[in-house]
Order: sequence, then structure tokens, then C-alpha cells
Amino acid sequence: MDAQLRKLGEFSIVSIQGPLEIEKTQPFRDVCRKHLLGQKVIFNMAATHFVGSTGIQSFIETLRILSLESLAPVCLVGLKSEFKRIFSNLEIRGLEVHETETDAMTSLSLATLPVVVDSNAGSIPS
Repeated sequence: MDAQLRKLGEFSIVSIQGPLEIEKTQPFRDVCRKHLLGQKVIFNMAATHFVGSTGIQSFIETLRILSLESLAPVCLVGLKSEFKRIFSNLEIRGLEVHETETDAMTSLSLATLPVVVDSNAGSIPS
């Protein structure tokens, strides 16, 4: 699992590539918590692959943490069918699924959020 962070105006877009592996999701969660709380976050999962339940469970926990601790909606885009099934059955406050980054940005533009914590862009270590 590799992740790249880019800023596009007020949005933090995290593009995830490769399989969701349990050994990389905990460091990913820590970095997300440190750098993305209080921001309008979009996870682009178009290049993400499903590997096993432990990797996806850890990723889901990251989404819960971001949603609960930042009180901000979190958007997912580019979901493959296996991810759509999983995320459509979740009950995470503030989790939104959109087809495109543009759709997600439109939705997040309507959200009122706390002050941005960190506006640095770059790679998210995994």
C-alpha cells in the first residue's frame, strides 16, 4: 500500500495504490491522524486492491478515527465493486461515497469544518 497526499485548494486528497495490507495500515493511520484531522479529506481508491479482511478493517478504523476526531466528513471515491459492497454496509458518521473527486469536492464544499491543522502536501509514509 502506497499513499500520496496532494492539496487542491481546501481539500486533502489521498490517493492509495496497491493492496491494503495490515502491516502498513497502522503507520498509515498514525500519519492520517497527525496530518489530516480537521481537513476536508478525500480518499481516492481507484488504484487500491483488496487483500484480506484485516487490512480493510484497519483502514475502516482509520476512517472512523478521522470522522470522529475531526468532526469532518470523509469521502471515498473510485471504489471498485468489492469495496462498494463493504462500505455501503458500514455505519460511519460522516462517511460519504462518491464516484469522482469533483463530486466529493462539491459535497465537502458545503461542510463547515474546524481550522486546518496542517496544510503541507507530499508523500504519506507507509
